[in-house]
Amino acid sequence: MTRSFFVFIFLFSLSFCNAQSKIHGEWVGILIKGKDQFHFELDIMKSAKDDPVILNGYSCKKIKGSVIDFRDSTKMIDFYGIINSDKSINMIDTKIVDKIEFENEFRAHYQFHIEIRNGEPWMIGYWQDYDDGGWKQAQGRVFLKRKPPISNKA
Repeated sequence: MTRSFFVFIFLFSLSFCNAQSKIHGEWVGILIKGKDQFHFELDIMKSAKDDPVILNGYSCKKIKGSVIDFRDSTKMIDFYGIINSDKSINMIDTKIVDKIEFENEFRAHYQFHIEIRNGEPWMIGYWQDYDDGGWKQAQGRVFLKRKPPISNKA
């Protein structure tokens, strides 16, 4: 009984870690701000070696990508980020990282972790908006599910 229990735990944690390591790709879901919910899309790619490192994550895997901004559904916002050793994800708007001035705009920080729900990976986390002076203006939750591949049916 004990041996089969350990085998089950090992296989479960192996499949969980495998799902956590596959964060690259497109994710879609909702962003919650107060009582409002907004459509939210995230596209995560591997980062280039010369992309900036954020949050002192020198030993972490770097990522980059884009977000369809919930404030303006046609506006894309680029980000840089890292995958921490515990498989959590931190992302920050490129304008903050590159120290580009953004007067009268808000820029976001995101923190995510991967959860398996009903056998599917979900990216669940928090976001915070900061103004051009560095003051937190808003915060909320984000729930994302991997975007299903486009079907090739005719």
